[in-house]
Amino acid sequence: MKEYHTSIHINTSVENVWKELINFIDYPLWNPIVGKLEGELPEGNTISTFIVPLNKTYFPTLLSFNKHTEMVWQGT
Repeated sequence: MKEYHTSIHINTSVENVWKELINFIDYPLWNPIVGKLEGELPEGNTISTFIVPLNKTYFPTLLSFNKHTEMVWQGT
């Protein structure tokens, strides 16, 4: 199974970063790979994400959601 991890230092508060991270509607404005991202945040839910370069929609499951700490999803 492939895993992707990334990190970046952003010069703002955790609250501001988190607000943008969970704002699924605006993902296409800052992430050119994601054309659409929809779903609810509780763990165990399935979200829908349209990946632009692949022209395909995926349905990953939200594995972990801890406010201001992590959001982990898994899909194929």
